[in-house]
Amino acid sequence: DSCDTVDGCHTNTIQILLTCSPPIGISASGVTTTNATFTWEPGGTETGWEVLVLEANMPPPTSTTSGIEIQDNPEYNTTALQSANEYSFYVRANCGSEFSPWNKYNFFSACDAINSFVQNFETTEYPDLPTCWTSIIGGEGVSENAYIQTIGYNGTNDSHSVEIYRSESGADANVILVSPSLGNLSLGTHRLKFSSYSYDPAEFEIGTLDGTTADATFTSYEGISIETQNNEYVIDFTGYTGTDNYIGLRMISGYSVFLDDIRWELAPLCPDVSGIAFSNTTPNSKRTPG
Repeated sequence: DSCDTVDGCHTNTIQILLTCSPPIGISASGVTTTNATFTWEPGGTETGWEVLVLEANMPPPTSTTSGIEIQDNPEYNTTALQSANEYSFYVRANCGSEFSPWNKYNFFSACDAINSFVQNFETTEYPDLPTCWTSIIGGEGVSENAYIQTIGYNGTNDSHSVEIYRSESGADANVILVSPSLGNLSLGTHRLKFSSYSYDPAEFEIGTLDGTTADATFTSYEGISIETQNNEYVIDFTGYTGTDNYIGLRMISGYSVFLDDIRWELAPLCPDVSGIAFSNTTPNSKRTPG
């Protein structure tokens, strides 16, 4: 600080007052592989705006960049997205004699539906989530410290994992890891399987969602208790009869849980073989499948 080296010092605060304030409260809904609807709140008394939807890696608009004109209703729908792509939505106010600065909202378009997956997070860098995986963090009582991110430890054999950290969020908060879109969830033929590790016991609701944004509806399907040691969990969806396309892993108690090797796979006709043990083995013993 330059004031540390002198006997007397004056500091000045410069405040820039905008005569045309940018819109606020931008949100997206109905996001699909091609479509998305955006809404916002006026920054002042304006009734006109300009909007743009650009790929996230493109240069942002400047003050001289023109956008699509919107009048009266602060809403815009795009139908020109490509699947599994990151975009930036820009909106600015038209105050008649001048424009406000652009305000930005980043989002991903939805992915094409898939029928199976195996996700071990090994190729995902901290703190990102794998492509087509999303998180929903919000709702009543959610902690400002809550997050869901990929990390480089606490997975199977101390490999990568996804950490779900709800901190001190309330029971009604949404801290949800959301799967890619599934084309066969409603067929009742598959199951979800994953490994977990936690420092403290935790409770989860495994359920389904009709979307990946904050306004999506979560429907609980089965509750599970996460133990502190490494464990594997299986949720059989052969009894599911709904119409949702996404699976959500919603943490409802506990502080932090690490998940790995998440699989969406065909449910076998017979239960998994477990508890295999060998006894009275000799140097000449032969293991025979059976």
